[in-house]
Amino acid sequence: MKQGTCPPVSLLIEDDGKGIFIPTYDLLKFNLGRYLAKDGLHPNSAGYQAHSNRISKSVEAIITGS
Repeated sequence: MKQGTCPPVSLLIEDDGKGIFIPTYDLLKFNLGRYLAKDGLHPNSAGYQAHSNRISKSVEAIITGS
């Protein structure tokens, strides 16, 4: 890594070992019309549900070890 650049958040979390990184960027990137609120910035209720589902599946996988 070049000096003066910041590593991706996922690498910081991985190096720390005390958290998990759950990527959600793709949910909005590929579903803007479906998951983005009218303000064009925040998720709408369907977007928040999609985020919640992604987080739940990730946590479940950690708990069950799958």
